[in-house]
Amino acid sequence: MADVTVLMPVYNAMPYLPEAVESVLAQTYGNLTLLVVDDGSQDGSLAYLQSLDDPRIEIVARPHAGLGATLNLGLSLCRTEYLARMDADDLIPRRRLEIQRDYLGAHPEVGAVGTQFRYFRDPERLDTRFSRTLPPDHHSIVGDLLSRRLGMLHASLLVRIEGLRRIGGYRTVGMGDNDWDLLLRLAEVTHLANIDEVLYLWRVHPGSVCARHTAQTQVLVAYACDSACRRAGSQPELSFEEFLVERRRRPFWRRWCDGLDYYGAAHYKAAVIEVLGGQRLRGTLRLALAAACSPGRTLDRIGRLVRPLRPRPSRPRHLPAVSACPPPPPAPGGPSTIRPTATELARAGDHRAEGI
Repeated sequence: MADVTVLMPVYNAMPYLPEAVESVLAQTYGNLTLLVVDDGSQDGSLAYLQSLDDPRIEIVARPHAGLGATLNLGLSLCRTEYLARMDADDLIPRRRLEIQRDYLGAHPEVGAVGTQFRYFRDPERLDTRFSRTLPPDHHSIVGDLLSRRLGMLHASLLVRIEGLRRIGGYRTVGMGDNDWDLLLRLAEVTHLANIDEVLYLWRVHPGSVCARHTAQTQVLVAYACDSACRRAGSQPELSFEEFLVERRRRPFWRRWCDGLDYYGAAHYKAAVIEVLGGQRLRGTLRLALAAACSPGRTLDRIGRLVRPLRPRPSRPRHLPAVSACPPPPPAPGGPSTIRPTATELARAGDHRAEGI
């Protein structure tokens, strides 16, 4: 009987969808269900899915409602102990689910485990220049997320389903879902970890969501961090609309700097797509423009190239250390909560969200 559901939201995912589905069905871990929720595709994605004949696949079709609503629908239909995320244009190595499932079995204090990743345009040529190394332990992950740096790749997660339901699933604001918000809320009720092995291949192409919605994503990340800091300080969260009003009240120079930073992030993502797609000269020129617009991001990336992100534990590569601090006991009449440390909150000041 399946104990892992792989949730794959689909919206106009051709021509990449068949490769993504095949990489899930080829997993060495056999106790899985592939739950595909088609969000009103109009490019033949649903017809392809309906042509498949595999008892492990469940297909749900719905009118277009956006990614957050689609993920919440999939979560409500999940009947297994674990849920794995997977995007419809990406690929995963054959042992991804096996390694992640073994990890959670050996670490009951961890409620969600991610993996390292590589960008690619051609599956035979994985990127090693732009892909960020993710931290292994809970507090480092939370610190990066609060500093608006990529600390965990949402699409690479294997999660205990009770943790997701405990926090109420995805909150849909702005353009759809806010996976940064989901990770920060999940970190308040369980421990997070990243396996130190590349088990997720992230396809970059002009039609990908991350390439088309850079500015919106940056705002959602800022809102997620603001909300997390307010919860940690026992302050009421702002609604997304209230948060936007507060941002518009900032001094002009702050808003101008943010706009320039978002512009640089968008060009950096476009440059990655161009370089990996073989347009090296154009991509290099765009990288120079991105560096001029976002010098802070550039210095951070250079730092990651010239030194390791963090010391790695001396243990098997697929078993990184997680936080040594156990979850605190439940508060009277309420669930236990893991709050960010003072150091983590201090790091959540004026950093920009880490892009591709």
